[in-house]
Amino acid sequence: EQFLHQVAAADYRKITPQHVIELLEEKARVPEAAMARLKAIRAVLKFAVRRKLLKENVATSVDVTAYFKEELQRSSRGHKPWTRELISKFFSVYELGDREHLLMSLLLFTGCRISDAAMLGPAHDRQGFLVWNETKGREIYAKDATIVPIPAPLRMAIDAAPTGDLVYMVTEIGLPYSTKGLGQWFVKRCRHAGIPAGYSAHGVRKAAATFIAEGGGTENELMAMFGWTQSKQARLYTRTADNKRLATRAASLLLGETQQEQTPLGNAPKKAVYNV
Repeated sequence: EQFLHQVAAADYRKITPQHVIELLEEKARVPEAAMARLKAIRAVLKFAVRRKLLKENVATSVDVTAYFKEELQRSSRGHKPWTRELISKFFSVYELGDREHLLMSLLLFTGCRISDAAMLGPAHDRQGFLVWNETKGREIYAKDATIVPIPAPLRMAIDAAPTGDLVYMVTEIGLPYSTKGLGQWFVKRCRHAGIPAGYSAHGVRKAAATFIAEGGGTENELMAMFGWTQSKQARLYTRTADNKRLATRAASLLLGETQQEQTPLGNAPKKAVYNV
């Protein structure tokens, strides 16, 4: 309904790879949105092929795939991970007892997705742990339940904020949020707090993984908390953290050498080394 009238209103069989590319270009400024549109188009056309309504899925053609790899994948960096400074700023605006404070605490201290945050509630609180089956992912039915301890800051946020009987996150009139509705509400509250555009709920999940890895968390620990079934996802964070630690150590070794020997900059005094 969003785009078919533009390209094949009279006869849907006339849709071409170029039409698909043009539809993606409309969203190219936000690569994630363009990729979501491509995923939707491919799914609809796959259905049409399966029902013998189309001979081929033009959204999977060579031209469309090339555009996807060259223009969308390359320009997309995914959701921006939050920094400690931005999280502190958010908490300085929304204090204990605010629904915003509760949602940020859920996202940060459990690493859950926004879809899980929308359905988590008292029924998932089991002897100091939140236990739930993830609502998103390719292997949700094959995964074990995610089990995350409830740290003191999260417990305080849950106890202080208005919550529902079934779910923690409820609207001002006490109704549960949909996943999309909760995500949109969170983004609006972020903008109200002065958080720059581009930071979303999933970015908090990425920040949590980054903080754990930087603190020395292992791949298995990350996999357990974030419900990942493959180590390659956890390795992205641990490798970055390890590289940061190694580079810091290497820099300190270099600094130690320059304090004893002549600096790489010539005969500059030692004080200049620190300034550099």
